[in-house]
Amino acid sequence: MRRLCIIIVLLISALCAEAQPLWSELTPSEQIATIRSRRTPKVVREVMLSDLALKQLDAPTRAQLLQRVTSRCMDQNLAALYLYIYNALREPNGSMAQSDVRMISLYAEPILKLWAQDSTSGKIYNWAYSLGSYSAMGGEGKVRRVVKKLTNKKLLASYGSQVYRFNSAYGIAYASVSAGKNSFNDITPPAVLYDTFTPESEDIYNAVNSASTPIVASLADAHSNIDVAMRAECMAWNGAYHTAIKHNLGKGIFLTHTHRADGEYLTIADAHSDSYTLNNEMFLLDNGYFVAIKRLASPHGIIVGRFLQRGGFVIFGERNLDYGTKILGVKSAGQSIYLHVEAEDKAQKYLNYTIR
Repeated sequence: MRRLCIIIVLLISALCAEAQPLWSELTPSEQIATIRSRRTPKVVREVMLSDLALKQLDAPTRAQLLQRVTSRCMDQNLAALYLYIYNALREPNGSMAQSDVRMISLYAEPILKLWAQDSTSGKIYNWAYSLGSYSAMGGEGKVRRVVKKLTNKKLLASYGSQVYRFNSAYGIAYASVSAGKNSFNDITPPAVLYDTFTPESEDIYNAVNSASTPIVASLADAHSNIDVAMRAECMAWNGAYHTAIKHNLGKGIFLTHTHRADGEYLTIADAHSDSYTLNNEMFLLDNGYFVAIKRLASPHGIIVGRFLQRGGFVIFGERNLDYGTKILGVKSAGQSIYLHVEAEDKAQKYLNYTIR
């Protein structure tokens, strides 16, 4: 009896050690046998024997099918079919993140095998966006557990490259979506400032220290292929790639850089939930004043505000240039902003705006 128990344990261990096959690795006869098997749920069998493409299923059938294929399955060939169907039905926009978590918890190794067969790593990046977004929006505990499942010694030994790429991509997606919580498009126009621009000479403009740089630099080149891919994923499915900016402007102030299809933006938010989104070309002047340059809007102009000592900020208003006048260059000194502009008739001139 003891010997029989040992044999059974060894058989079970051997079966568990055998890698879960992918649907594409089964022979045509194995695939047909699996589809027609009595163990295969009716909805799965009927869908697979139908001429209708999986993406064309009606909503009730699709929901019933997804519920079935995201359930635990001990038959390896049927499990391979479940994973095949799930990947065919899966939406890339992150809306199926909870199901993604479920599938990785059930089929970590075959999913890693699928990722390893993808020469572009596109599947890794998209799943990483889905889980990173879900984690940032409240599902962090569930995602953390399933991500840990990918890092066991056995999987790392066979799929270390895929696991590393996924973890790096996941971190980028999580950081972007998390930062995006402090970013938004404010459509409320600021008040009009009635102080006017003062004409300046080219000599005075040139004499101003040219080392002035915006508070937040324009989005830098990506450091790696993973950065490039994940910025694209975030732009495609979340509408933007967000970055939380470190600064020394005071406690309670949050800066979020946002890259959208139409340009780069900077959102200022404070501890009181006040926030405002500006074009990402903001210069810090003396005494906490700042000026944001408007190049993405028409007409071009400036928005003036100030960071307060207690961690808040205030927007004073905006001053626009004449229609057709473009801002070519910017310098700042003290509480003044200097603009090099080109009028509609191509005439160039220099302007000064001083906060008093």
